[in-house]
Amino acid sequence: MKCFILGCFLLLGFSIKAQILEDFSDGNFNSNPVWTGDSSEFIINAQQQLQLNATASGTSYLSSTLALASLDSLEWRCFIQQDFSPSSSNYGRIYLVSDQANLEGPLNGYFLQFGEALSNDAVELFQQSGSTVSSIARCTNAGIASAFALGIRVTRSTAAEWKIYIDYNGGTSYSFEASGTDATFTSSSFFGVLCSYTTSNITKYFFDDFYNGPFQVDSIPPAPITATIITSTTLDVKFNEQLDALSSQTVFNYFVNQQTGNPSLALLDATDKSLVHLTFANSFIPGPVYTLSLTDVSDQNSNTIDSVTINFLMPDTTRQNDIIINEVLFNPYTGGVDFVELYNRSAKVLDLKELVIANTVDSGSILDVEDITSTSFLLLPGEYVVLTEEPNYIRSTYTSAAISHFVDILNLPTYNDDEGVVVLMNKSDIEIDRVHYLDDYHFPLLNDDEGVSLERISPERPSSDSSNWHSAAASVGFATPALKNSQYSISSSDGSEVSIDPEVFSPDNDGFQDVVNIHYKFDKPGYTATVKIFSATGRPVLTLIKSELLGTEEGVWSWDGINDNNEKSPVGIYVIYIEAFESGGDTKEIKKTCVLGARL
Repeated sequence: MKCFILGCFLLLGFSIKAQILEDFSDGNFNSNPVWTGDSSEFIINAQQQLQLNATASGTSYLSSTLALASLDSLEWRCFIQQDFSPSSSNYGRIYLVSDQANLEGPLNGYFLQFGEALSNDAVELFQQSGSTVSSIARCTNAGIASAFALGIRVTRSTAAEWKIYIDYNGGTSYSFEASGTDATFTSSSFFGVLCSYTTSNITKYFFDDFYNGPFQVDSIPPAPITATIITSTTLDVKFNEQLDALSSQTVFNYFVNQQTGNPSLALLDATDKSLVHLTFANSFIPGPVYTLSLTDVSDQNSNTIDSVTINFLMPDTTRQNDIIINEVLFNPYTGGVDFVELYNRSAKVLDLKELVIANTVDSGSILDVEDITSTSFLLLPGEYVVLTEEPNYIRSTYTSAAISHFVDILNLPTYNDDEGVVVLMNKSDIEIDRVHYLDDYHFPLLNDDEGVSLERISPERPSSDSSNWHSAAASVGFATPALKNSQYSISSSDGSEVSIDPEVFSPDNDGFQDVVNIHYKFDKPGYTATVKIFSATGRPVLTLIKSELLGTEEGVWSWDGINDNNEKSPVGIYVIYIEAFESGGDTKEIKKTCVLGARL
């Protein structure tokens, strides 16, 4: 969309002083266009968005020149996100029109407000005369009562009619919300944003993709964004704009392969005119990749799809350990938030909509159960996803994957800084995975574990194995949200009863061979094992495992080079001594060596 808008702008050749086109892709707000005001309290973040970055509670604004001799036939578009529930003390404003650069004092103009007292927060358009404001148009009550990300479009006609269109999913599939008429002011000098905030929200305002200028003529056909299976016979197709009722409800304009055919019913949603509900006679099944072909579907400006396809999948049932808890940040930086990373280790396509996340009380009982998402979110084999209340904060703080790999969960369960339990379940309360973490699992030589995530070393080893968890490496910034873990390691066996991998390791938390893996493979389950580490001279260093019952024939232990005194062992050769016995009298005593090295 950014490229399309820019293309129209260049072709039409309007004066830059008479319109604003800003997506912050240049990484600053000091040129093209120039924004002035409380510039020290805003930044351009890693996602190339304008973000509030204040240090204490207050009000901050930025404005830019917008010289408009007339407001006739104009439109304003932008993206706004507020990662909190708005209130009378925490709200944003977008000034569409102002005769003053300073948006904090008396002025004449129009603004959108995002937040108010009580719980019916709605997007609302106001006229401001000096210090007096009056409402022109109010959108859906409680539409922004909680944290939100919106795409918004406002138009003004030659008859001074104002119309507000909103995409509550943060995109550009705008739906009409409200209208009103006001002709008090007919020109403009400035445009801008204003944030009023308390201390807890000093970094939680985001703005992007501004366009202020003449109406943009739509000449592009609609396009399907997503195709989501709702039941075994129903499919929802979401488009990037509102559709014509006749063509969108013609069943012969849709066809699905895999012997599915045309739908028996196509119904345009009653409120969201960019959403079509399709019903089929044949059922979808997990496994195949389905392709929906669309032809002759038009938007409300009579732009028609010639031929386009979109793929979709039927999710399978999530069973125990199909999805695992792979990384946890439970002690964030001051002012930060927790996150939990999940990993699909199965070969199945799975839907997070069917899962919940929870914690436990001291007795072990499940507590604080929260839905992960209310809409379908497919996790493909080998994919990662991060659950957090503030995806933008996590992505701006750590190196991470695209925003599509994050779920903005409204209320992530509380996870204590010293110890806690993360529980992943389906909606029938069947556990999929559980991790009981301790801050002691962190690398003991860290100066401070605040802001450091705990990573699973191997997805193939049990969640309950404490040696399968390690601090994220310093070299990646102490966390890898939605990316392969910095401490990821799959231990390889040489086929013997016990093998060591790697034979030389360097426990310095740089993400490269920070642990040595001890892989065992016995002829039967049921052994009880003790593992001890000795120096080359025979001095005891650490009891790694003591009288542990091995429930399987094969498994892995890891040593991070820390001794019984919680100190890093010196460089040198170490002996790993494994003693195992089973009830039938069979006993094994095995010695292996490894080398603890260091970077020169």
